[in-house]
Amino acid sequence: MAERKKLFYGWIITAGTWLIYFLTVGPPGYGTPVITARMVTEYGWTESIVGNVTSCRAISYALTSLLGGFLVKRFGAKNCMIAANSVSIACMLCIFSFDLSETAYALMFLGIGVGYGMMIVGSLVIINNWFSRNKSLPMSLLLTAGAAGGVLMPIITEFLSKRSIRLCWGVFIGFFVVSILMALFLLKNRPEDIGEVPDGRAWAAAHPLPAETASTSEALNPAEDRFGSMKEVFQSKTFYLVGLIMLILRMTFICFSSYIVLYSVQSGIDSVTAAAILSAYSISSLVARMLCGGVDRLHVSQYFLAVMTLVATAAGFMLLILTHSVIGYVGAALITGFASGFSAPLFPLLLSSVFGSSMFSRVYGILNATSSVGSSITPFIVGAIRSAGGGYDTVYLSFGICAFAVSVVSLALRPAKTI
Repeated sequence: MAERKKLFYGWIITAGTWLIYFLTVGPPGYGTPVITARMVTEYGWTESIVGNVTSCRAISYALTSLLGGFLVKRFGAKNCMIAANSVSIACMLCIFSFDLSETAYALMFLGIGVGYGMMIVGSLVIINNWFSRNKSLPMSLLLTAGAAGGVLMPIITEFLSKRSIRLCWGVFIGFFVVSILMALFLLKNRPEDIGEVPDGRAWAAAHPLPAETASTSEALNPAEDRFGSMKEVFQSKTFYLVGLIMLILRMTFICFSSYIVLYSVQSGIDSVTAAAILSAYSISSLVARMLCGGVDRLHVSQYFLAVMTLVATAAGFMLLILTHSVIGYVGAALITGFASGFSAPLFPLLLSSVFGSSMFSRVYGILNATSSVGSSITPFIVGAIRSAGGGYDTVYLSFGICAFAVSVVSLALRPAKTI
């Protein structure tokens, strides 16, 4: 009888991390806006609480992402994720247990954002550690958890908050407790912790190494030694070009998703259809995240694909302002949503390929924090354009031109060695 192949534990890690990601990123990212809106409409809180909560979470997320890359490198992703989620639980317990003022309520989101930011960095680092040559599929699967949270968590939150907002926070606390237990008993930082190798021994056996290869580690991590220190990373043109692309893409996605409903309604489209346009954006993003799992099989530079997401975004914005029709808006939503979803796993893959596993957590943490700051200032830029008398046509035209200009610069200055 043929010996049954053992399932590579990295796939169990991927499934477990997916669930942890869904349980801990979904509530603060997509659930709390529903709760906050209800606090305004039903409990008479001021509308400024919405902006304050969003700002606190964004600031905390950016700082945690920035520091998280270095903390994960020193203490391990598993320990950092557990510690950060514990901070989030403590803040949610305060909201659950006490009648907080608006200011105190908003400040609690500084702590909630700690778990939110560390979960995103930590989970990507774990997947990056467990897979080397076969990385795009697990990373893409992991990031569908964010899209799934965007679809399901508002529905779950709305259902719970109709009964009791306190019940809603209690369920969220339960989600985080489950995530900590799963991390404790399921997650392993590296395959070496259980005597495995990246991608699994079965994969290594099916892809024998050439005789001249110095070691298994070197073959499985070809970019490991390309940059020996963060000083070398900061001297690399690639670091700044990829960071610029990430920054502009994040800003354009925030601009599109945050204002498309209002823009559609002001263009004469009814609110139900406008909401459906936003749903089309989310669905397209989810599909693109799954399709990005085949990037490893494409003989195309990942850097080039990243630039093409900018071009697609610019095209979607142009379609938006040139066609004031439902079909045009849906088309723009599908194009922009696809670019958004495809870029979500693409950038971690690109950074891992170019800078190597040893630098991944720190490089991704810095660039993710930078792009998060960019997304935080996007509403102020939109507000400035509106205050100057520009309409949303001007807003989308400005961001579209900016995206196209950055794509041209990024191609013109394309690094000689990009994977």
